[in-house]
Amino acid sequence: TITGTTTTTIAFSNCTGGNTGGASNPIPTTSLATGGVIPWVDGNTTTIGAPTLTSPKSLVKKCVKLYGAGSSEDSATGPVSASTTGDSPIPGTFSGEVCIDPAGGLHLLKPSTSD
Repeated sequence: TITGTTTTTIAFSNCTGGNTGGASNPIPTTSLATGGVIPWVDGNTTTIGAPTLTSPKSLVKKCVKLYGAGSSEDSATGPVSASTTGDSPIPGTFSGEVCIDPAGGLHLLKPSTSD
């Protein structure tokens, strides 16, 4: 699960795999857009680079249906350069898809993964 907005902070919860404690501490949303460190509640970290963003039209339609007119979608794929969670090879990649509602709220559309 992802909570937060495009203008403030975000946090991940209900995380499985690796040593994350199941959730992240809040981070500035810009860390997902430009790359940065995700601090997990158990003290481990994952360092990501800036993602490549796409907005497939078929998924935008799904976001509009779920969250109303004016919603959009971002599909992100980017590099993972370091991690102390022990759940993925380094270097690796992450990917995920979110809906952005008209108020800027973020909603995970497909589970985020790291390989």
